[in-house]
Order: sequence, then C-alpha cells, then structure tokens
Amino acid sequence: MFTIFKKLASRVREEAADQRRVLPWVLIVVTLLALPNLIAAFVPAPNSYGLGLFFHVIGGMLLLCVLGLSVRPLLLALAPVALLVPGAAIYLLFTTTLPSTFTFLALLESDAQELSLFRGRAMLAFMLMPVLLVVCIWIVRKQVPRGFKLGLIARLSVGVASLVPFASDSAFHGTQAACFAEFIRAGATFPFGTLYCAGEAVSTRREVVDRASVMRDLKVKEEMPIGKPDDRQVHIFVIGESARYASFQINGAKRATTPKLCKTPGVLTFSDVCAPAPVTLASVPQIITPSDPGYIRGTTSLPSIPAVFRKAGFKVYWLSTQKKHSLFDTTTSLFSEDANEAQFIGGKFDETATGGLAGAQDWQLLLIMKNILAKKEPRVLIIMHTMGSHGAYYDRYPKELERFPVNLPLARGALNKIMLSDEEREALTNAYDNSVLATDWFLETAIVDLKNQHSSSWLYYIADHGENAGDSPVAPFAHGTITQDVFHVPMFIWMSDEYQASRPSQAAALRSRTNTPLSAMVTFHTVLGMSGLSCERMLESKNVASPEFNPGPRLVSVTKTRALDYDREVIPSLTKRGGWHPMLSLKPITETAQVK
Repeated sequence: MFTIFKKLASRVREEAADQRRVLPWVLIVVTLLALPNLIAAFVPAPNSYGLGLFFHVIGGMLLLCVLGLSVRPLLLALAPVALLVPGAAIYLLFTTTLPSTFTFLALLESDAQELSLFRGRAMLAFMLMPVLLVVCIWIVRKQVPRGFKLGLIARLSVGVASLVPFASDSAFHGTQAACFAEFIRAGATFPFGTLYCAGEAVSTRREVVDRASVMRDLKVKEEMPIGKPDDRQVHIFVIGESARYASFQINGAKRATTPKLCKTPGVLTFSDVCAPAPVTLASVPQIITPSDPGYIRGTTSLPSIPAVFRKAGFKVYWLSTQKKHSLFDTTTSLFSEDANEAQFIGGKFDETATGGLAGAQDWQLLLIMKNILAKKEPRVLIIMHTMGSHGAYYDRYPKELERFPVNLPLARGALNKIMLSDEEREALTNAYDNSVLATDWFLETAIVDLKNQHSSSWLYYIADHGENAGDSPVAPFAHGTITQDVFHVPMFIWMSDEYQASRPSQAAALRSRTNTPLSAMVTFHTVLGMSGLSCERMLESKNVASPEFNPGPRLVSVTKTRALDYDREVIPSLTKRGGWHPMLSLKPITETAQVK
C-alpha cells in the first residue's frame, strides 16, 4: 500500500509543473464558456445550488478528458459555444433567468416594433460574440500545448464535479431519481438546456404554421335543436395544473381545501379519473384532441376543442396564466392558435424587455372572464389554462388565501430537493394545500358568474396531471413520475338549470357516471357531446354524456409513441417499482398503434 502511495506522489510531482502552468488557462476557457451559469449563481441572489450547477457544467465539459482525451482538441471543439455566451448572459442579467423555449419562440413571434426593445442588447451581444470566440481560440492555441492531458488531481476534480451529484442521488435515492435529477440539472443549465430549447422552438414554430390546414379542412356537425333557437350558450372549460385528487376536500381530504365547492350545489365530482400522461406537454394535447394514447406528437395534426367550437360558430377565448412556451411545455400553446382570441398573462416581456418571466396568478383570469361575459355574446367558449398547483406552490395564491401557514424560506429551499426534513415537507404540503384552496375559490367564482348569465351553460374542469405528495422516492414534490398521486386527478362538471332543462339525457348520463373509471382523454369527446357538436374523429363511445359510452381500457402515455394499460399494468406495478419516470429508457409493456 505504501508503495502505491509513493508512486502516486511521484507522479503528481512530475505532472505538477506542467499542470500549474496550463490548468489556469484551461479553467479560464471553460469558465468563459460556462459564464451564464456562473452569473445565474448570483442573479437575482447568490445561491449555492446555482454555484453547484456551474461546477457541474464545467465538469461535464471536461469529462472526456478524464477518460484520456487531450484537452486542446476538446476545447477547440467547444469553442463555438462562445458565440452563444454573450446573448445568454445579457438576457440573464435583464430577466434573471436563462433563455428557454419561451424566449426563442417569443422572439420568433414578435414583430419589428417588439423586437426593437431588444435592439441595443442584441447589438452588444453581436459585438461580443466574435471577441469571445477569438479570445477562447487564442488561449487554447497559445497556452494549451498539443497532447496536454489532465493530471491525476485535475481528473479527480473534474470527475467529482461532473459525477458526484449523479452518484450521490443514485446512492441515496436510486438510479431513477438520479436520472430525473440529472435531466432537471441539464435543462436548467447553459449551454445544454439552451441548445435544446432553441431546437424545440424551431420545431414548435413549424408546427404552429402547419395547423392552419387543420382548421381549414375541419368539418363540424351540430345537433339541432339545442334548447330554443335563440338560447344563449356560454361554456367554460378549465384545464387544471398539477392537481392531486387526494388533496381536494370535496374528494375526501381531511383538510378544508375546497370549502366553497363543497357548498356549491350541482357540482359533480368524478372519483376515478386518470391523466393520460404525467407531464403537461404530453397530457394536455391528448385531453383536448381525439388523440390515440401514446401518439403525442401526432396531436398537432388533429382537431382540438377550440377548433371545433370555433368552426361551429362559437366565439372561442383561450386565457392562460402559463408561459406561452417553456422548457417542459410547448405543445399546449399550439392549440391556442385555434381560438378566436388568446391571452397569455404569464411570462410576458414588459415594455422595457425586462422582467420577462414574471408570473401571474389564476385569479387574474377571472377579471378577463368577467369582461368577456359582459359582452353578452350568444355563443361563447372560454378556455382557461391555469397554473393551479404547479411548483412553486407558494407563488400560486394571493396571501389572503393562505389558510395553512408556510415557512417561505424553508419552502423555497426545499422545493427541488429529493431528501426532505419533516419541517420542509410540512412547509411544502401547506403551500400546496393553499394552492388547492385558491383553485377552489377560482372555480366557485367562475361557477357563480356563469350561473348569473342565465344561459344554457356548463363548466368542465380537468387537471392535466397530479403531483407527488412528498413520499415518492423520485421527485417527492413534483410530477413526471408514474405514481398514483400523479395519475389520479380531479374532474368536476357543473351544469346550469337552463342546460339541464334543454339537455336532460346528457345531464342524467353525467350524474350517473361520477364513480365510473374514466380517462381524462374522454374530455374532447364529452365536451363536444355536451354541446351537441361532432366531427370526424369524435366518438360517442368516449362521450361520458352519451348512452353509447364504452371507452375501453384506460391507456396512459409513457413515451411519445407508447402507452401502458393503467388498470392492468400501471397500478399493479406501483408497489413494485415505487414510481417510474418516462424519460428513462425502460421498455414499456404495451405498444399502441399510431395514427395513420
């Protein structure tokens, strides 16, 4: 053993002089290439998590050198990243976040006047791009000799920076948790997340343009009569976010999280509804289109709820507190293009092009809704895509609705953790339950306003997916995993007296099926059926308000092209696997047919 240590010490001494001369230049280059991550560690406030990500990125850049690759060719291959650094750094300094898919799409969709807000910063970025590239290449060519390799200590340092976070997560929480955490880390860093977002923005923009043909070719049939010919129809469709069924008092939760809905007459709550997928970008498109499970990308070529209602002569509004485009959800916003009018009040650039990612709370949508209702338009569909209970939970409700006390600093520090203390778990649980309380107030207010219209109306609420309750080994307070808390979602329907009088059979069918096992994928067919509308892909067998309802097995998407039988394969597997993440390369059990 002594001989081994002696040899290692001798090797370190031999390498020391060369390493001391070259390594500082290597660190300067990789620091310049990872500069936005370093800035993010101090903007808007210093944080150790951001600093850890910075070192993690540096380790990732140099990881191949641990395996013996020479440093010089690797740095020259990475040098083009320098062209992206000025733009990302300047954007970060003004908006306090790194560029996302939202950023690139917002820029692609902006007109000349809006883009003029960024003119000065864009010019500065363009001026710095070649300068930084030349500096990096000059340092590598002049200061890093050909054939130079990292020494033993340097290799160990790089390995620690790049692999220890993954190894630590894997050791304490398992490989699945480590893969999930690594995906989150990659998405939150430059240049990995930035490059992914840029590619996703280009792809998404192309799909937005292609959807024009869907509206043009769509043929809609309308059942007549629907009440009296001059009856006014006003409907509200609410897409919830990260809503856990078991946290709603109206569904049996012990806490008073939905006191208003519990006292609202006529609210139907459905007890056994599963989401079609564990993430928004996969779930919402399958909810609002007649998609086959597991064929998520194909939804962009299908008719949507707003498209069908608009084609039928309804004035369709899409209101959202979500960002129009973000890292984990771009697909949903495609369908806002099908509405007559769309408003996204979350994640907007202001008149100075700063503060671009400031959020909005759901209650703000009610103000817009009231203005729409005041127009007294004869046929209206208002779609509200809410932030609901998406993390950060403490940002989802006004302070006046904080019934359960939240230690805010503790909650902020705990949100992205995998291992939680009892105090941290309590803080996040209280914040989450407050967000459910805000959803309760939101829905009850919408129902009261709708009832006051004295029209043939319904309100339909469905959550895109649920949220882990703090006891999952993977993402304890998040979603994206296959657990019962993530897949079991709340669904509510309220119908006005005028609607029930004009469509008694549909109202009776809905009341009779509140305990029937359902998939949220019945939504497209049910919403159309409730309003007497149909199109080529609408199926009465999936319409909960139809006597022909017979939807078949509940399939849930686990990849972009594959699905599992929720009742036969997912539920039995939960106790065996303790949660599964769709981004892992596990082989699904069932493969569904793709739409031709």
